[in-house]
This record gives sequence, C-alpha cells and structure tokens, in this order.
Amino acid sequence: MKMLGTSSPEGRIVPIVGDLWSMLRDPLTFLVTLPASDGIAWINFGLAPVALVCDPDLIQRVLKDDRTFDKGGTIFDRLRELVGDGLATCPHSQHRRLRRLSAPAFRPGQLARYDTIIQSEIDGLLDSWRDGQVVDVLEQTTTFTARVALRSLLGASLAGKASDQVVADINTAFAGLGPRLLMPPVVAALPFFGNRQYKQALMGLHDAIANVIDDRRQHLDDDEPDLLASMIIARDADTGLTDTELADQAMTFLNAGTETTRSAMAWALSLLARHPHIQQQLHKETVTAPAGSDSAASSRHGSTLCGRIIDETLRLYPPAWILTRRVSTDTKLGSHDLPRGTVVAFSPYRQHHRDEFYPHPETFDPDRWLEYSPRPGIYIPFGDGPRNCIGNRFAARELHLALRAISAGWQLNPITDQPDKFKFGLGLTPHDLRLRVARRQTEGSMK
Repeated sequence: MKMLGTSSPEGRIVPIVGDLWSMLRDPLTFLVTLPASDGIAWINFGLAPVALVCDPDLIQRVLKDDRTFDKGGTIFDRLRELVGDGLATCPHSQHRRLRRLSAPAFRPGQLARYDTIIQSEIDGLLDSWRDGQVVDVLEQTTTFTARVALRSLLGASLAGKASDQVVADINTAFAGLGPRLLMPPVVAALPFFGNRQYKQALMGLHDAIANVIDDRRQHLDDDEPDLLASMIIARDADTGLTDTELADQAMTFLNAGTETTRSAMAWALSLLARHPHIQQQLHKETVTAPAGSDSAASSRHGSTLCGRIIDETLRLYPPAWILTRRVSTDTKLGSHDLPRGTVVAFSPYRQHHRDEFYPHPETFDPDRWLEYSPRPGIYIPFGDGPRNCIGNRFAARELHLALRAISAGWQLNPITDQPDKFKFGLGLTPHDLRLRVARRQTEGSMK
C-alpha cells in the first residue's frame, strides 16, 4: 500500500505528518544533523515543504534580498499573533517606513542616554539580592529586561502590581508561543487550557500597551524623548503612524526588548557559574577597567572578555533558533527553483553549532573570538541585511552593563551538577535555572 504523503520540490516523499514528530522529539539534533543537498535541506511540517537553507552564502542571499524573501512562514505567522505587524514582523512593503521612524531611538548618541536607566534597574535588582540566596535566574532577568524596555523604549515606569502583571503576561505569552510555532493553525485555535492562558496574556499585554500609549501622549514634553514618544510625534512624507501601527510597534519593542535579552543574560550567568575561572577573569577585568570603559558595550569580537562572553553566549543560545521567510516571486536559490509562496527557513542554531565553522561547537570558549572573525552567514544571532535586528546594539549594551555590574559585586554558583534544561520558544529559554549568589568582598566591588 502506498503511504499517503507529500513531495518536496526536490521530489522527496514524506508522510502527511511530515517531519513534525522528529522535529518535536528533538528539534536541535534534527536541525543540526539534517543532510543538505546543494545548500538546502527539505523538511516538511505537514502539507507544505520548507526549504531549510544551510549554506552561508545562500543564507546571506535570503537575508539581503528581503523583497524576494519576505517576512512570513510559520514563525512569523505566529509572531504576528503576539505583536501584530510591528517592525520585526511587517511585510517588505511596510518595513522601510517603519524602520526609518524607529531608527533615531537606536543611534549611538541615544543609546548612551539609556545607560542611566539600565544602571538604575540593575542596581535595583542587585539591591534585592542577599548573600547566599538562591535566585530564579529567568525570573530575575525577565523583570530586569522588561523594566528596562518599558522605561527606555516606551517611557513607562510601571510599579508594583502593574509591573508584576506585565512580567507575568510576558512569561505566559512566550511560554504559549513556543508550542504554537510548530502547531497547525487549526490546533492553535482550539480552546484548550494553554491556549486560553496564552490569549488572556495577550489581552493583558495589549491593555497594558494601550495604557502606556495613552499616558505617553499626555507627557510628550519630557526632555529626553524615548522611542514611543518619537513614534507618536513622527511624521513622514505621507502620514504618521496609525493607532494600530503604534500599538504594534510598542508591542514589538516591549516583547523583543525583553525576550532577546532575558534569555541571553540568563544563559550568560549560568555559563559563568559553571566556568568559575572565566567568571573570575571577568571580575578582574571589571574591577580593574579604567573609568568610562563601559562605553565599549557595543564592541564585537574580542576587544574585551565581557564582549567575548556575550558573543559566545549568543553563539550557543541565539535569540531565535529557527526563522522563516516566504518567497514573494518565483526565484532560484543556488541550484534550487523556488516557486512563489515557498517557505524558506534558516537556523542560527544550526550555523552556530557546526564543527566546520566552530571547533568543539558545544564548548563555551569566549577566547575563540580573540582571533576569529566568521564570514557572513556563519554567525547570525541578530540576522543580517535590511531586516537585521534594529536593537542589537541596545541588547549588547544592556548585557554588557548588567554582566559587569553583577561580576563586580557577586559570585555566581550552580546548585546542581545536572545540565541546564531549556524550553522551546522563539529562542531557547532556560527552564528552572537557579543559581546561588555570594557577595564579593573584593576591593572595588560595586555592591
């Protein structure tokens, strides 16, 4: 009897359920070991084959040609449920305008103004720690990054229950988003408990954003306008942002500003705890660095140990482990003909864990960045091309300031020898990650 199935454009027959079960069982191993032919591996999530682009040069073509390879496919269809058509998810036709309106908030001069907010929030976090305390790392980093995003990008200072509720809704939304990334739409719409929680969290976040926007409209005379204020008053050649566009942008920057950095910061702290010699080197660099050295927060690849730790953390745990695009017109990618509507994917995780690019790819080795500068398409934690993450320097700066402050005053210790566990979302989110914090008495400590 012939098995019911579908075929890829390359002619591979797969069952109607496709590669979904293999993907769900062990997504990372599935992606890293999937064989590619002429730079592309075909995978199937059901009715539609997906072209997983593996060759660095072909990945660069996808990232650079955002008109042909537009935002879309499984990942971005699900993300739009969360953030609408914001800068990260909007189609090519809207992107240039939204990028232009957002860009002033991420210029170097403006980024430097956010340092005071970042430092005050990290001070508040560290003031809550007690010597010998066991902390829930993701809970701590989520609260910190959400408050930084609210204050620096949206000009909102939520306190008490309002702040706690936003953090709780962000946690619930991203926990619910993970399983939905690979769900067929019909399953994602079913009213089971996880879906109900997810939708309630979305409603809570949308209500919070609406309140933030209303409040910001009434206080546009502040001396230092933030991203939200800039977007409210923005006018281009045609029009400013509609209320829907403004809400989508605010949702995008709140969620991206939180999710991108909270997991990276949590993983970096765990890696430092498990590599005490590197943690001690970072402490030494932090307390002996000359005044003003924090301005190097945006440096990349090798200039400081802190920068190398951030680069290596983002290699091991990229902000997104897989991303998709949708082909807008018939095209050719390498030797492969791709009809209009084909879903194309690429995996930062796969690229970052290939031993032909990174010797001993599972090893945490910040010093690999001392002399190594990967060619395009090999190191892509924030993408590349016109749709690269506009907030990548903001995230790097936030991570840099936070890691330096923590390293200066605190020692991090694991409470178990077991490997860290994670949950799948857009990125790889730590699961039940706890560390014991010990106050340093070394001269030069910040706390």
